[in-house]
Parts: sequence; C-alpha cells; structure tokens
Amino acid sequence: LREGHLELSTEEMQHFADVMQHLRQLYGPGKTALVAPRDVDYAMGRMYGMLNELRDPGFAVFRSMEEARAWLATGLPAS
Repeated sequence: LREGHLELSTEEMQHFADVMQHLRQLYGPGKTALVAPRDVDYAMGRMYGMLNELRDPGFAVFRSMEEARAWLATGLPAS
C-alpha cells in the first residue's frame, strides 16, 4: 500500500487497465485496493472499476487505508 495521486488521461487509464489485465494473466486473480481520499481520485478509481469489472473483478476503491487494509485481509471479492 502506498499513497499518491491519480491523474490519468483516458489513454493512460486504458494503459493501466491493460497492465492490470496482463498482471492477472501472469499471476492469476488477486486483490488490488486503491486508496483515494480526494474526490477526483476516487471518481477515477470508480470509473476504472466500472469499466473493467469483468477483466479485473479483484479491484476496489476506498477512501482510507484502514478500509483498504480491512478488505485486503478478507477473502471476499471486490464489492
């Protein structure tokens, strides 16, 4: 888990989706939590999640590190 800011263009978002799909193919299914306390970052993360829910079902966006850690510690799929 790391903190940062998500400012991606449409093309960069597509590249991120392609990279995530490649990693899923290499390593199998897994969980990825994006922590996005800023509204714009959260919205971008939700957009990625909605556009890629079939390709990347183990992705979820959270507002806090605590929420993300709790979700990663469970065996539950992304909500």
